[in-house]
Amino acid sequence: IITIDDTQFWTNITPIVTDNRVTGMIISFYEGRQAEPDDESRRRELLSRGYTAHMTFDRLPARSPQMQQLIAQAKRYAAFQFPILISGEKGLEKQTLAECIHNQGMLKDYPFISYNCNEHDDEKLRRLLFEGQSADATGSEPSAYRGPCTIYLKEISALSENAQIMVMEATQKRPYSSGFAAMASKFSGLRIIASTSMDLAGLVREGRFRDDLYYALSVTSLYLPSLRERRDDVDMLIDMFMTDFQKSYGRFVKLTNAARARLKSYDWPGNMAELRAVLSRLLVNADGYYIDASDVELQIRACMLPESMAAAMKLRGPDDERMASEAELIKRSLKKYGGNREKTARDLGMS
Repeated sequence: IITIDDTQFWTNITPIVTDNRVTGMIISFYEGRQAEPDDESRRRELLSRGYTAHMTFDRLPARSPQMQQLIAQAKRYAAFQFPILISGEKGLEKQTLAECIHNQGMLKDYPFISYNCNEHDDEKLRRLLFEGQSADATGSEPSAYRGPCTIYLKEISALSENAQIMVMEATQKRPYSSGFAAMASKFSGLRIIASTSMDLAGLVREGRFRDDLYYALSVTSLYLPSLRERRDDVDMLIDMFMTDFQKSYGRFVKLTNAARARLKSYDWPGNMAELRAVLSRLLVNADGYYIDASDVELQIRACMLPESMAAAMKLRGPDDERMASEAELIKRSLKKYGGNREKTARDLGMS
């Protein structure tokens, strides 16, 4: 977005490639509305109050082929202004991906406003979509920002039918059929990114979600795979979370190979939310410098929901029982020798 004589222009640059070489480019200009003097100060105010996207694709853990393919697709979508739908299980931190898309696109220097549809209010949403975003993104302040921004609608399936109609109207007016900025004088540059952990197609069949909004959102849709579908990424997530925790609290611990293997083999039904919780408990409850598989097992079970715990107990086999009994022996011996690992190992005949 550039400004010439107080008028905003959206620019799109497309390279001309001949024999694998860039030999030229086409630059397109789309005239927007006249810039209002207050908009720039309001934009700065929103950014200063934290309405920014912090995550970028280069910081997103992506060792698995599934995530690498997803990132390539998301980067392609970021170049357009169509609405984007991010779907996937709960606990996957879909906002992280939405922030990456925002920071990759044309609106990266503009506010990123997150709106939780589980706590929605129809009037608040109407102001957000059509009257401009207030400094606290709630509509409670009279000073509204009507300039370009990204609105992230978390769990869009929770919206009422009336709210769904409003979002549908917003997607019809922006970005128009081209996917680029419209030439209408009142165009605000609003981009919508929505997320859901529900089966929207199923909700459409049940009459609980509008089919026209579903089709509008599914033009550019992204599926965020669960952790059990991309175990190669768990290692990177462990390092990322543990590094952040240890820097924040000034406490440093080391996961043994067995501990790391147990973390990678677990299915993580709660995805990243559960992984973060387990790693936090490991750091808080660590008695020494090393964290072993038995510690991991203890904290996984401490974080399990009752139904998950019942299922895990049903699946316990002879090997699990043996490992649990060995772990108890080691713990008792460690306590007996005051945490001395050499004496413990000698007592148990282990290395």
